[in-house]
Amino acid sequence: MSAPGTLAHPEICRRCGSCCRSCPPALHGEDKELYIQGEVGRQHLVTFRQGERVFDNVQNKVLTLDREMVRIRSLPRGQTCIFYEPGQRACRIYPKRPLECRVFACWDPQDLLHRYAKDRMQRMDLVSPHSALGQIISEHERMCPWGRVMDLLPGVQRDPGSVQAQELAGILEADQSMRQGLQEQAGALEPELDFILGRSMAAVVPGLGLSVRRTRDGFSFQGQSIKFA
Repeated sequence: MSAPGTLAHPEICRRCGSCCRSCPPALHGEDKELYIQGEVGRQHLVTFRQGERVFDNVQNKVLTLDREMVRIRSLPRGQTCIFYEPGQRACRIYPKRPLECRVFACWDPQDLLHRYAKDRMQRMDLVSPHSALGQIISEHERMCPWGRVMDLLPGVQRDPGSVQAQELAGILEADQSMRQGLQEQAGALEPELDFILGRSMAAVVPGLGLSVRRTRDGFSFQGQSIKFA
C-alpha cells in the first residue's frame, strides 16, 4: 500500500503535451456521445477514406486504409490536435476527451495498442445513411473512390496525357464540384467538408508524387517519383 500522499504508480502524466502534438485521436464507438452532445462537431473532424494512404503513428508506417476512419482534425500545418491549448498545456475538452486519449499512457502504451484499431467510427455511424447528407456521402464515394485513384496514379505518373490522366482529372473535378455545391447550396462550412467528403483529393494527390494544376478546362498533371513503400 502506498503511503498517504504518494502515487501507487511511478509514472504519471506530466502534461508535456507530446501526445497532443503528435497526432489527434481517431473516434471509436464509445465516442459517439461526444458527437451527439455537441462536444465534438463536424468542424472538428476529418475523414480518412477507404483506400487512402495515411501515416499510422502507432505502427510508425504508411498504410492503405481498408476501411475509413474519422479522426479529430489537426491544427493547420502540423499534427497538433485542434483541442490542444499550447500556452496552458491543456486540452479544451479534457473531461470529455475521446477514448484513445483516455486510455493512452506514454509510459505504458499497451492499452492503446490493444484498442486503437478496434470499433473505429465511420461517417455512417454519425450520419444516417437515409438522410440527405448520408446520400451525398454515398454518391461521393461512388464518383470519387480513393481505390481507383491509387490504381490510376502510376499510369498518370508515366504519361500525364494518358487516358488514365483524363479519368483522374474527372474524379478530381467531381470531388471539387461536390465540395463547392455543399458550400454554395447547403451552406456547409469549409472545415466541415473534411468530415463530410474527406480531405480534398486535389490537395492530397501531390503528396503521392503527382503535381496537380487547376486549369480552365479542369486539371493537368506532371509526374514525379512515386514511392509507395
